Amino acid sequence: MPDLDLIIQSLKGLASGSGNVLAEFVRRQGEAVRAMEPGDYINTLSKKAMAAPLGTDLWYLWSHDNFLSHYQSSPPLPDDTFDYTSYITECMNKFMPVLPGLKPLKTLKKLSQFAPKIEEDIYGIKYQTDWLNNGTYWINTIAFENWLSDQSIQYSSDGPKGFQPNDYVGYLAFPVGQIGVIEVISIMREVALSGYNFVGTEMLPKFIPGVEDTPIAKMPPEIFPDPIAGHSGNNWCHGQHLAENGYYTPDLLMAKRDVEWLASNLAKYAEDIAPKRWMRYWMHKDNKWPVPGEFIGILVKPVNIPPHVWWYQESNPFLYAGNWVETSNLTSGIVTKVTLEEDRTDDKDGNLYNVMIQGVEVIIEASDYLVYSVGDRVAVLKVDSTKPYSWRAESFTWNDQVAFKDTDKGKEKTNYIIIPITFYD
Repeated sequence: MPDLDLIIQSLKGLASGSGNVLAEFVRRQGEAVRAMEPGDYINTLSKKAMAAPLGTDLWYLWSHDNFLSHYQSSPPLPDDTFDYTSYITECMNKFMPVLPGLKPLKTLKKLSQFAPKIEEDIYGIKYQTDWLNNGTYWINTIAFENWLSDQSIQYSSDGPKGFQPNDYVGYLAFPVGQIGVIEVISIMREVALSGYNFVGTEMLPKFIPGVEDTPIAKMPPEIFPDPIAGHSGNNWCHGQHLAENGYYTPDLLMAKRDVEWLASNLAKYAEDIAPKRWMRYWMHKDNKWPVPGEFIGILVKPVNIPPHVWWYQESNPFLYAGNWVETSNLTSGIVTKVTLEEDRTDDKDGNLYNVMIQGVEVIIEASDYLVYSVGDRVAVLKVDSTKPYSWRAESFTWNDQVAFKDTDKGKEKTNYIIIPITFYD
């Protein structure tokens, strides 16, 4: 019979080490039955130990504003299911192939999605089989804010320990639940994965993932996460880690300096996130990212030992939250097609460019005769957002950002124009 300490630890499966605490308590409590915390049960006489998943273990399944729905001209109702596969494969393909197997969160929005399959045996007796695997792809919208030196912050908070507001130029924020059930939370950056070509010169090489960066794909998905076979140990996950071992301050200087756990509420978010709270990553003035217009994602790696139920996720870690992060005047995109001046049918000067902005291919002009090539990331000026500086005393937030829709695909956008600048060389 395995030692009861090991049973408890394996059942709990928490990288934060709570299994050891429980095992020590078992040793000292004598031969009796104990209910440790809701869902946990031990009996030292019978050598039985059980642990059931709790609501707090599954907080990432309690979803909020779906980033994917912003790009539908006729978005589904909040509690509807919708197949976002085409948008994910067509519009977010700049980084998905770089991290093979990575998939967004699949969550449940309708009670009917919890219903098990009902089948009959040869005698006509009905019985229940596996729960339905019909979750909806969901990427919780990252809220963000950025500002210039003389602009005011619209949604301030206390910040991390030793916070100096003048040292920061923006933040990213996303809903989180109880710590201890998520082993790793990390930031994924599109430009860091896809590289950055500007006018044919490779300034930032394309990322080549190693074993520790590659998500474990699970097809077909199951109710429990995959084991960590093939990886060296805890905390493997691509990106800049904001949390490790179930704690929000890993032994990483930048995370300690820039991460605020349980920040103030954000007004004008699409919906109330209670009972969750906000986690903020503050963007330091020394940061050379985000590149305006790049996709920023939050990867979540739950603890991966049963009975932690994660409800048929398709990769570990998975993409939990994200957004295209622009500034008031600037975004960027990838050139997908060049129409030479002599091939244009509108008698206008200069080349015409198809550019993927926010994952949607649109057609825009360039400000001059500098030539761009397919695959170049180009800086794009948002003409409508360009106003005299004094007109905008406040910051730029995720609510100010215009989202391209599926109906924008292939359309010419006269209020966007390529300009010959580069970011963070």
